[in-house]
Amino acid sequence: VFSNVPLVQALGPQLQGMEHATPLFLTLALGSTLAGNLTPIGSVANVIVLEYARKAGAEVGFRRFLLVGVPVTAVTTALAILVLHAQLVLLAP
Repeated sequence: VFSNVPLVQALGPQLQGMEHATPLFLTLALGSTLAGNLTPIGSVANVIVLEYARKAGAEVGFRRFLLVGVPVTAVTTALAILVLHAQLVLLAP
């Protein structure tokens, strides 16, 4: 099991030298990063921030996190798809 950043670091070098490596790397980086926004346990950063919030007296439960995480992930994923599409259009012969 990998956290999002180490996953990109581990798989990124595998993409070097491949045809159209840039959109593949962008897809990997965007997918791993945006998926981390969805749930409280989606990234280590979320867990750390929520733990600090809990210690400060602000309890953020799973459902409450999803109320923000789902729309943020949906919007940023849609924008990422547009960016990736533009990247592919630029690479088209």
